[in-house]
Amino acid sequence: MRLLRLFSTTAVLFCLALALPTAGQESTPCPPDSDAPAFMEQGYTRVSQYDFPAAVALFTCAIQADPTLAEAYQNRGAAYTLLREYQLAIRDYNTTIELEPSYAKAYNNRGNILLEVGEVPRAVADFSEAIRLDPGLAPAYNNRGRAYLRLREYQRSLDDLNQAITLQPNYTNALTNRATVYNELKLYTQALEDASNALAVDANVPQAYNQRGRAYFGLANYELALGDFNRALELSPNLVTAYYNRGRAYAGAGDNPRAIADFSAAIQQQENYADAYYERGRVYATMQRYDDAMADYNRALEIRPAYAAALSARAVIHVRLDDTEAALVDAVEAVQVDPGFAEAYYNRGSIYFTLQNYEGAVTDFDIALQLDPGYARAYLGLGLAYARQALYPEAAANLRTYAAMMGDQTEASVLRTLADIEARLQAES
Repeated sequence: MRLLRLFSTTAVLFCLALALPTAGQESTPCPPDSDAPAFMEQGYTRVSQYDFPAAVALFTCAIQADPTLAEAYQNRGAAYTLLREYQLAIRDYNTTIELEPSYAKAYNNRGNILLEVGEVPRAVADFSEAIRLDPGLAPAYNNRGRAYLRLREYQRSLDDLNQAITLQPNYTNALTNRATVYNELKLYTQALEDASNALAVDANVPQAYNQRGRAYFGLANYELALGDFNRALELSPNLVTAYYNRGRAYAGAGDNPRAIADFSAAIQQQENYADAYYERGRVYATMQRYDDAMADYNRALEIRPAYAAALSARAVIHVRLDDTEAALVDAVEAVQVDPGFAEAYYNRGSIYFTLQNYEGAVTDFDIALQLDPGYARAYLGLGLAYARQALYPEAAANLRTYAAMMGDQTEASVLRTLADIEARLQAES
């Protein structure tokens, strides 16, 4: 018997449960006319009714009837977990493992709590032990995959989620989690497929809509993204990441007021949501509300001081507010925090350009392109910086590349500059 097993409910069981102890009152006497198996059956029934306090009481009675019954501690731990009584749950899982050291699901369940409270390495250790004890335990692979995702060890995460799905091909949680990893890796087509497969199994999984919406957003299909985020929030109105993601989709679609409203809703639910402050700041910046943008970037950096994107974005706002000294400080720190962040080099290069340090600008734009060869504006920066140094062949080559990448969206001023440089080169040839 296991926690998720469902049993029929009878009026006798309802009456019996009314006299049982509640959570935190484990010393209250239990009815003397039932034994541990009977209490366990009644506990499963209460779980099936989502009456977790009564389930705790019934599993407590089973423990009083038989203190060596590992299953009772395991199931009471699971009920405590659903009540978010994590320390009591861990205590029960510890006892389960002491009584039955080979109980793989107890390790898995304890790992889930450790993951929830942020003790990720300990969670990985518990999931690994569960897998060692039961190599066919798909939830343990799924959960270790979630833990590796938290650690940004994406390949390990994928390996575990692949195994979970191999063991259970219609495992909606694992499919959704793998979609999350693919989104983090910007493999949006794969993320879209996994999230859609999860929803084909169960059309009422909020996180699957949330992740499919992220994939649509990554593919610049804002209409479908918004539809999925809306559905996620219909199913789970408190899903904070769906507000955040929908805010990004609204921003991408140019609906700044709704974007701000969604980021604000995310912040209201989770006041230390650094990414939501950052994204709202970006929207304020596009609206030229620089003081509001600065306030949001400042708050994001209070929460997460080593936030390269927020440092880089705040540098741009400093430039807009004519404080190039502060801008350069932030830009330099952004590069130090994340040497692989192309935008940070581009922004620092732009500041160097403003300060007429054209060689420094060229160096930074070059690095930005090494990190992201598709970074069109870095070609523009290079072209303009070379032009300021009278290096016209290099300027023309980079401006041509920029124009080719942007097509009809190339700014008229850039086309005029390119035409002037090409005319100069023609005259000199």
